[in-house]
Amino acid sequence: MILNRCPDLEELSLCSFSSCTRIFDFTRVSEGYWPKLHSLTLGAFGYQSDFSLGPANGTAFGKFLDAHPRLKFMRLQWNFKRWMSPAEIPIHLSPTALPDLDTFIGIYQQLAGLPNPDSIEALDLTCEPLHESRVNEVSDVLQTLTSLKTLDLWAHILEPSHNHTLLFSRVLSACPKLTDFHFMCTTSFASVGGRSLLPSPTP
Repeated sequence: MILNRCPDLEELSLCSFSSCTRIFDFTRVSEGYWPKLHSLTLGAFGYQSDFSLGPANGTAFGKFLDAHPRLKFMRLQWNFKRWMSPAEIPIHLSPTALPDLDTFIGIYQQLAGLPNPDSIEALDLTCEPLHESRVNEVSDVLQTLTSLKTLDLWAHILEPSHNHTLLFSRVLSACPKLTDFHFMCTTSFASVGGRSLLPSPTP
């Protein structure tokens, strides 16, 4: 791999932001080793043609992260264009992996596998909207991030006319040290004069 000729590499970004590109082959990246690497952006990951979820070799991915303990910033781009992400997406990390990681951008399922969750200070979960049916799972993960100060969140509201205080109170109560909270809300349908024009999809 040509990047292996750059032993002083500190930042690596290999990604596509195209809405059509949802498959990313991590195989060649996992062959690399850069001892000074502190910033990593990879993606987009997503469902493959056989509906399995990439990156295909999660073990290789975990070994790569284990070998780069200086990582402080990690961004994993995901694109779930038609489906909600699975409930579990393990990274397969060792107990000593990523000791200095303080910024994570990706999906909440991978945070559950971090051996040092209290190192995370900034979290961006806007790769995929948070459905109300998943607020408990997300909140449980957020509670492990005891040093979290900044949170970016995308909430998906099925019924705009309902009171959604519980969703946000559940999230915020899990993050007592927050100093910055940025969120956006979307809904599944447009309405005119209170009349629904499009049916609400089932998550």
